[in-house]
Amino acid sequence: MHRFLFCSIVCTVWWLLLFLFNCLPANLTGLKVPEPPGMRLKHEGLAALHPVVMVPGIVTGGLELWEGRPCSDGLFRKRLWGGSFTEILRRLVCWLEHLSLDNETGLDPPGIRVRVVQGLVAADY
Repeated sequence: MHRFLFCSIVCTVWWLLLFLFNCLPANLTGLKVPEPPGMRLKHEGLAALHPVVMVPGIVTGGLELWEGRPCSDGLFRKRLWGGSFTEILRRLVCWLEHLSLDNETGLDPPGIRVRVVQGLVAADY
């Protein structure tokens, strides 16, 4: 009984503090909120030279093949990233070709569609 009461009090206080934190203005003390580094550099005239490439996590960021070239036979709706790495070793050039983006558009190359695994199964390895 005491554990339940303690947990409920801790949770109530936690939610109350979270609510108050989100309701209070960011500059409550009158101090100026620091400008994000990206905005500061933009105001100084700097611009990005290259795009940022985000590499998905090994386990939780699964990518699967929806459409592919002939070298990828048998891999439809199978993981290309975040699954069994035996496919990488068997078909390295094919694997690289399917995970690369088009140099002009930044999208999937023609004839290839790789998408994120949907649902809770995406975190399963």
